[in-house]
Amino acid sequence: MFDGAPYELRDSSDDRDEEALASIRAFLEEFGVHPTAEAWTATGMTPSEKTIRRRFGSFRSAVARANAPLPSAATAVPKFATAIAESRL
Repeated sequence: MFDGAPYELRDSSDDRDEEALASIRAFLEEFGVHPTAEAWTATGMTPSEKTIRRRFGSFRSAVARANAPLPSAATAVPKFATAIAESRL
């Protein structure tokens, strides 16, 4: 029988969630607008937009979990997200 102290395993899923939320906060800081799946992909952010949707259900849910205010129509990323991608070059 093992007599040592128990070793507590960390939930790596929580770590990955926090990394994704940190990326959303970085997007907000860099671009000053809320991410959409289209803009996220165009800017090459990680994790992928599919991962964000799978882990949080939607970008809106992920932004809410990142403790950022939800976008209004006036501050949402425009559909021409390629302009954002070009600004990163």
